[in-house]
Amino acid sequence: MPVLVRLCGSMMAVALGFAALAGMAGRVLAGDPAAHRALYEATLERGRNGGGVLAAEGTMALSLERACDGWISTLQMVVDTMLDDGRALRQDLRFAGWESLDGGTYRFSSRQRIGNIEVGFKGSARMADPTAGGVAEFVAPAKKAVTLPRDTLFPVGHMTWLIDRARAGSRQDVRILFEGSGGEGAQQVAVFIGAQQPPPADASSRLGALAARPGWPMQMGFYPPDGRSPTPVYEAEVFQLDNGVARGMVIGMGGFSLRLKLLKVEPLPAPRC
Repeated sequence: MPVLVRLCGSMMAVALGFAALAGMAGRVLAGDPAAHRALYEATLERGRNGGGVLAAEGTMALSLERACDGWISTLQMVVDTMLDDGRALRQDLRFAGWESLDGGTYRFSSRQRIGNIEVGFKGSARMADPTAGGVAEFVAPAKKAVTLPRDTLFPVGHMTWLIDRARAGSRQDVRILFEGSGGEGAQQVAVFIGAQQPPPADASSRLGALAARPGWPMQMGFYPPDGRSPTPVYEAEVFQLDNGVARGMVIGMGGFSLRLKLLKVEPLPAPRC
């Protein structure tokens, strides 16, 4: 059965926090991203389908909004799948997160509904001293605490770091990420970054100025934090623009893959602080 297990982790790492005003203490960052709201069309990625899925279609809406004390990210995705046994299955994912401007504090809430089955996770995390590690505390569906390795990043800070690496000319790197939407601990994310590409000639007329920016193709593999597994738990691809907007994505869905095509993107206003 196709599921949304781990989808939120890849979505957050890929789609919601590509840059931030500030990150881990003592680190120089690239700058403020474009606060925005984006809508994507989801379709089955041909040549990668599997898991008994014949067709898939849906939408994903996400936003990255600047608040006075942090970044607010939201994601809502609804996908209708047709299975090879004739059954239709709707998958619904919702996520909301807040990350402090200094990258040290994080709160999250997620809900995944697959047909009639629903599961949700809620909690917070902190990295008071990045060199010594941190802790994540879940409050739903049950209370538990998870130790975070040293130098763990949260979603916004993690993708800020990725854009910094791309701008610096790095072609591959590894970092630890915690996003919490699946009720698990941190993950090791290996990224391969392609050469920077200019925007398509018609990007501004089709999608607006926010989409008419240069960017990089990135491939990501998500592994357990100990790094001992040679095979990623799941993978994702993104074309990341330098202003924080994702022009397109391919996301593994646990047996099949979805292609996400940007339909529209609009700026969000700055807060009055």
